[in-house]
This record gives sequence, C-alpha cells and structure tokens, in this order.
Amino acid sequence: MKAWLSITPVRVLALLPLALSLLLTTVYLRVDFSHYLPQFYRVYNDAIYNWRQAYTFSAVGFDGGYYTVNELPAPASFSHFYAHGPGYPMIYGSIGRIFGWTLTSQIWINLTLVTLALFAVLSGLRPGLKQALLFVICSVAVWPVLIYLLTGMTESLHHATAILFSILMWRLIRDSATMQVRLYVLLISLLTLLTLTRPTWGVLFIPVFMLRTKQWRFWKSILLAVLGFACFAVLFQIHIAVASPYPFLDADPRTQHDLIGFIDTRLERANLNLQAWTQGIPIEVMQRYTLVALLVGIMIWSVIKRREVGREAVFHLMNIGFPLAINLFANDMAFYRDFRAMAPHLLLSLLVLVACRRWWLPTVFIIFQLTMFPAFLTEYRATVEPQFSNSEVISSVKTFQTQTAPVLIYQPNAPSPWCNTLLFIMENWNDLAMSIPPELAFVDPGIGLSFYVGYWNTPPALNFPLKSRYVLLSPSNRDKIGDQANLTLLRSTIAGNIYRNEDRECSTRE
Repeated sequence: MKAWLSITPVRVLALLPLALSLLLTTVYLRVDFSHYLPQFYRVYNDAIYNWRQAYTFSAVGFDGGYYTVNELPAPASFSHFYAHGPGYPMIYGSIGRIFGWTLTSQIWINLTLVTLALFAVLSGLRPGLKQALLFVICSVAVWPVLIYLLTGMTESLHHATAILFSILMWRLIRDSATMQVRLYVLLISLLTLLTLTRPTWGVLFIPVFMLRTKQWRFWKSILLAVLGFACFAVLFQIHIAVASPYPFLDADPRTQHDLIGFIDTRLERANLNLQAWTQGIPIEVMQRYTLVALLVGIMIWSVIKRREVGREAVFHLMNIGFPLAINLFANDMAFYRDFRAMAPHLLLSLLVLVACRRWWLPTVFIIFQLTMFPAFLTEYRATVEPQFSNSEVISSVKTFQTQTAPVLIYQPNAPSPWCNTLLFIMENWNDLAMSIPPELAFVDPGIGLSFYVGYWNTPPALNFPLKSRYVLLSPSNRDKIGDQANLTLLRSTIAGNIYRNEDRECSTRE
C-alpha cells in the first residue's frame, strides 16, 4: 500500500490535467471562481440539469420529484431522473451527501476523479518517463477532456473511466491468464455501472469476454462475443427502464415494433448524420476524421501484424468501431453529441496503445492535435468562460430562491413524486433551443424539474391534465393554456409566475 501511495516524479504527472485547467482559467481566461454557475454554451443547458439532479440525490436520494421531458417518466417507478438515468446523480450526489453540495462541487469532483484515475494508472502501469509523458499528454490532447473538466457536464466521469479502464484492458490484452480474478471482477463491475450511465460502454463486454481466453477457437470466440453482446443488450434494456424517455431525434425505439420501419428510421438517421459529417466546430469535425483514421490504421496494422497484435486489434475495433456505428445510426451528429460521446472511446484506445508500447499512432495523434491548438483555445473560451461570468445571474438565482421558498416546499410523504415536481416550458428562440432557467438551481433540492419543449420552431405539445403539482409560466404561456388546466397563482417571480396545479391531488399521506 505504501508503494502505491508514494509520490514519484512519474506519478506527479497525474496532476497535468488539473494544472492545465487551472492555468487556462486563471491566466488565459482570468475568471473568478466565485462567479461560477454550471451551464453549457449555445445548446440545452444540461450542466444545470446535471447539477440539480445530483443536488436532489444528495438531499433525498430516490425520493425527489421527477426530472423529465414532457412529463414522460422512466418505466421503473423508483427512478425519477432524466434521460441519462440515475447513474450520474447517484455517483456525484453520494459524494455531495458526504462533503456537501455547492455550485462548484461538480468541477472539483471532476478534477479529483480524473487526477485519481491518472494516479492509479501510473502507479499500476509503472511506466518509464517517456511512456508516462506520452500517456498524460494523450489524456489532455483529447480536447474534450480539458474542455469539459471545469463544467457541469457528465463527460469527466467518463474520461476518468476511460483512463481507469486503460490499465485493466492492458492487463487483459497482455496476458489474460495472469490477470487476477479480483481485477477482472472490478473491470466487469465498473463496466456494468458505467453502461447503466452511458450504454455505449456496454460494447466493451464483447472484447472483455473474448480476451479472457488465451486460446482462440472460432466457435468459442463467437460464443463469447454473443455472450458479451447479450450483456450489453440486457444492460441497455435496464438503462431504458430507469431513464426517462427522450422524445426527440427519431421515434422512440420502445414504440417501434415494425422491423422494416425501425431499419428505415436507422438508415435515415445515418444518412442525415453523414450529411452533417463536416458540420460543427473545427475540433468536433476533426475528431470524427481522427476516429475513422485511427480505425483504418488499426485495421491495416492488424492485417500486417496479425499474430502480434490480433488481441489488441479486436479491442480497438470494438471500442471505436461499434460506438461510432451506434452514434451514426442512432444519435444526432450535431450539438456536440458525437463529440462528447466518442471522446472517452478515443481516449481509451489511445491510452491502451501507449500502455502496450505502440508509440507511433499516439505520437502522430499528438502532433496532429497540436495543429488544432488555436481552434481548441477558441472553443475552450466559448464553453468555459460563460460559466464564470455570472455574478448577476447568481444574484437572480438567490432572489428566485427567496421568492419561491415559501411556496415550493418538498413533501417527504407525498402520495406521488409529481407532487414534488415543478414543470416549466423551454421555448425556442432564433432557431436555438433556450437554456434551462438558471434561477431554478436553488429551488428546494427535493423538488424535481420537468420541462416541456418544442423542437426547431415546433410549439410544445402540452398534454392535459398536467401531472406536475407546480408550474412555472410566462404570461404568454399562461394565456395559451387558458382554462385547459386548473391553476392557482402562488407567487410572481423574476423568472415567471409560479402556479399550483389543482388537477394534481397531493394530500399528504399519514
């Protein structure tokens, strides 16, 4: 244990992402951490929503109100969380329950997780200085690592996971026969937990099962691959059960029973994504080409040196190829979605290459990324700086908290989670989806926040009677609802009017 905890020059390199993040924010951006408010630039403000969900879990666990889109809850009644499921709120909220939850909690947890993951890997890998330098430089050269480290997005959890997975996968690739059972169980356990948080991690069950055997035989390999895919499919279904539906992109797969229709929808999505392949910020587009180049390079490499690198190639093809296909056929390659979703897989493959002492691909990647450094700085400023320029917004958040505290009160024994839910309408403006109102941050943590939203100039399709006990409306939206809902005005605030929905019966249980 002392050997693991001892500080060496190599292990000090684990501090590089933390040091660069603090350098970029304090010297380059010159921000004030007391003005930090979690939000995300230009698109849906997932960061404040992530913050709120962790805040809720830290205070009341699974007993809070609903976080949903259009009041569509998860099939599993115990889970009241958003479309990403309860994984992130559980992990970050549990930490918040121990240490307290503040506006900056997410960024300090992000920094801690990534630093500890790097420290653990550098301790277990025991690299020389050259290998350690290449390892940590690759970690920060995957630009989303630094871009999202000081934000409230969920990405740093997955980047830390990729770093930690790299040494476990290296051990499995190098010599599965000597990999300790406890490490293999740890790998399976972490993979299970993270798949429930982000399903694309589940594709790694295929190489994890296949690489456990030393001698490969055709039918045995097929059986192990099928077993790995079955684990992925089961966990994906569990994820669907515990996550609230996300009624955008295409028809929800849960409602598509026609195979031909399902295939047509997937092909149409792939066609749209291919048309959008060159759209986005420069580092976003370049990451797509980098993934394809890395995939092609590994395929060529595996053909040339089949016996030497066959096990590594199987891992990389599954880790990059399968998630890339999922993003192409089932995701939306816009709004930074594939940029965020694929970054952990790119990071994992690069770190496994370094761990296996395959120098040339990671080195070429780093050189290429250096040419994109100005574009990275532009996006770093655009994403991070607005989160530290919010002294007036923070004042509004506190004012809204004061205004709503007497009326938005958490009921521990409410007959339904909807009795502890506030509904608001997120509208579109100038072809861009508006952010979640940041004023909602400090509402009682037991109150869930659900929203109705239209998409690209389509008005929200409100369904009546409304399920949520409380509703936040602008005067214009209140006029649109008219007498379709029985609403009682409770309080006028800086963010709109708070109403009580009388159609939701919420007599407290004895």
